[in-house]
Amino acid sequence: MSTAAASLGLARVPGRLRFLALVVGYALLVALCLGTFAAQGELSTGRNPWANLVKSVGEFSRPSLFDLWFGERRVEYRSDDGKLLRVEDRRAAEAQFIGALGEATWTTFRIATLGSLLGALMAINLWLGLYSAEHEWPWTYMFLAIIQVLFVIDPPGRMLGADALLRRREPGARRSGAPLSWIT
Repeated sequence: MSTAAASLGLARVPGRLRFLALVVGYALLVALCLGTFAAQGELSTGRNPWANLVKSVGEFSRPSLFDLWFGERRVEYRSDDGKLLRVEDRRAAEAQFIGALGEATWTTFRIATLGSLLGALMAINLWLGLYSAEHEWPWTYMFLAIIQVLFVIDPPGRMLGADALLRRREPGARRSGAPLSWIT
């Protein structure tokens, strides 16, 4: 029994009854949320849910990457009453999207590298802090630090994934000059 339950006087209430009270409380919270959505007119499926679904499936059936080369130069977006909302160049929009996707991938790679370095520092901190602990084998944390440092030093894609497949086809890829390239 937690001290919070004891301080609320719930120590005498059986466990199943407390669980039932939590379920009822959660159901009331869900009902309150649905009620506020209904009051604001937000509980609808849209104007044309089936037409929107068919349109979305049609749009997803063709990869947008093709628009980079074969997309229309002028696409007009109109409202239901025919009013022109905006005009877009699909090739330029797709080039902007691919550029942003590449930038996001590079940012993710940088974060992963820095995260590995931070993980190594945290493992070293654990190793130093638990070195004299009675029931801990401190080298466990040193090995964790070593693995994290390897993630920082060696570029990804050596063994698994699409990067590894591309590296195998590229002549001279194994002599790339990465610090641990001799392993693979």
